[in-house]
Amino acid sequence: MATINDILNFAFTHKVFTPKELLANIKDRNPVGSLGSLLKQINRLLKSGQIIRPERGVYSLPNNIKRDFFINCSGDIRSIDLQLKKQLPFADFCIWDSSAIMSYILHIPDIKFRCLYTSLHKGT
Repeated sequence: MATINDILNFAFTHKVFTPKELLANIKDRNPVGSLGSLLKQINRLLKSGQIIRPERGVYSLPNNIKRDFFINCSGDIRSIDLQLKKQLPFADFCIWDSSAIMSYILHIPDIKFRCLYTSLHKGT
């Protein structure tokens, strides 16, 4: 099922969109469900004011909305994540790659860094 973040990320890149365009784009990456379930998510976003409907069947972002910082994880990061979840099921951790911040820094280093932060919790 499409998440609210999927819809908002599509809206930020396409500015104005229809549900059919959104469905076609999201279906390529993950199972979405039906157009009806997608419309329910869109209606939730409409009610909360996160998207607007300038005309019938067309949606866009309001002018005053700003995009949250969002990172698309690479396959390497996902495989590290899965391995850690298997080996340390009760650990809270954060994994990130330096490529996530490349567009925000002035001098881009030629080295890729991967960082891992963990916080172990005792199981109850």
